[in-house]
Amino acid sequence: MIERLLGRVEELPLGPVWLWLGATLSLSLLFFAWVAMLGPADEIWGAEGPPHLHPYTRLTLVVMAIGAFIWVMGRHAGRRDPETLARLQPLTEHSPAAFSELIQTSRAVDPARLRWSVLGTAALGLLAIPATTSDPLFFLDLDAWDARLVWGIGANLVVFGVMGRGLYLMGAERGAIARAVSAIRHIDLLDRSGLRPLAQIGLRRALVWAGGSSIASLVFLDVQVAWPVVLVLTGTLYVATRAFLSPVRAVHRRLREEKQSELPSVRERIAGVRKAALVGGPQSAVAELPGLLAYEARIEGVSEWPFDTPILLRFGALVILALGSWLGGALVERLLGAALG
Repeated sequence: MIERLLGRVEELPLGPVWLWLGATLSLSLLFFAWVAMLGPADEIWGAEGPPHLHPYTRLTLVVMAIGAFIWVMGRHAGRRDPETLARLQPLTEHSPAAFSELIQTSRAVDPARLRWSVLGTAALGLLAIPATTSDPLFFLDLDAWDARLVWGIGANLVVFGVMGRGLYLMGAERGAIARAVSAIRHIDLLDRSGLRPLAQIGLRRALVWAGGSSIASLVFLDVQVAWPVVLVLTGTLYVATRAFLSPVRAVHRRLREEKQSELPSVRERIAGVRKAALVGGPQSAVAELPGLLAYEARIEGVSEWPFDTPILLRFGALVILALGSWLGGALVERLLGAALG
């Protein structure tokens, strides 16, 4: 029932956005109820009182927004990717049913590896809390343990666990994509439009990490140590780039192989025609030379990556959005520091 409800929300215009906002709002209300029941309500607010939130409260809300975003967008990508990958079927010799079965059998998940991936990243989330404060022994301060901290620890564990799950599933998906690419019977170097679905999958997965990084930039206003923030920015952009390139690596190898296979035969044909022209061969052979030279130049200029300009521009916009968010957060922090002395 819940799954059907979530699916219907996703089908709405901007459905994933509404689902993310709804999940973030629900988690925020649960957090406020948790603190209200287990601790003084004034722990939510800063020294100025309502509506000014305590820095730790803001940090917790941002962490929950990041987790909700990665979960919602990762879920959306996971639902859309099989449909997108199915568009490669006409390039293969498989029937739609056989191609779908090929993809499903290749999308294997190892429960043990998935579990270790989730636990490993969750441990990093636990370490991130003292790393972003000026006190590495933060957890040993008994006075710091209140309802907010307990919730914050749980939120960090869940969010980093979700990230670990996403990283593992992204790697597991490579097997299905590699099998799909290996089933392609022939790649036309002069028309690579049929390979566009792979680039779209990469762009969709890059959005998960670049968008999460943009939301995470809001923590710049509340952390006391800068180096973990820089580390998170670098790490998320690296993962976003890997997510963008990962689905097309297999077809990148195929394109390079097709290119390296085509060029020698074309150049051999050019050498034969040129030799015939030099010794006064048939006029038809001489007339063939300009076309062969143009074809050689065309093949030589073919990119070995299945990206067109719109896809590259969209990925560039994601990177700029993430970097701009973090730089904007750093600027706001400096301006506030200067204003408050």
